[in-house]
Amino acid sequence: MDLGTNFTSELTETFLEKFGIKAVHSSIHRSQSNAVELFHKTIKRLLRVLCYESGENRERTLPFALLTLRTVTQEPTGFSPAELVHGQNLRTPETLLFEKWAELGEEENPVTEYDFTLINRLKKCQDIAIQNMERARDKRKKSYDRGTVEIKFEPGDLVLVMATIKLNKLAVSWM
Repeated sequence: MDLGTNFTSELTETFLEKFGIKAVHSSIHRSQSNAVELFHKTIKRLLRVLCYESGENRERTLPFALLTLRTVTQEPTGFSPAELVHGQNLRTPETLLFEKWAELGEEENPVTEYDFTLINRLKKCQDIAIQNMERARDKRKKSYDRGTVEIKFEPGDLVLVMATIKLNKLAVSWM
């Protein structure tokens, strides 16, 4: 939660206290640590691409972008946000068409141009979301690996080992 006045008001604090919710506030001016800000950044990037490609305004493309983000499987969890909230994936136009095709014979299939346009748009959204997730993963790895140096040891080399269990605060960390 950010430090906006709507989250730090007395009413909000009373609400949180009453329902036993522990509020964790994000750092000021550090959007990288705020998941909501990162999500907003992803939505903006997705809308920018969709609006540029389709020539439509963001109000018309926002529902498609949100549907895409809600149905894309997230790498860390292995589930889409919709699966985690609703217990099952959302039925997208693509799945509805597939169900229709399964019900009807091939000769009586009522697929329209709009359906294909919608499927293509959603597919683009999913592809962009996957690319964004891969880029973010690579960026996190680069940041994590920055400054690390690979050291190779030979058998018989003397090394220090970090003590994983300390008997007290003043005990040595390295043995």
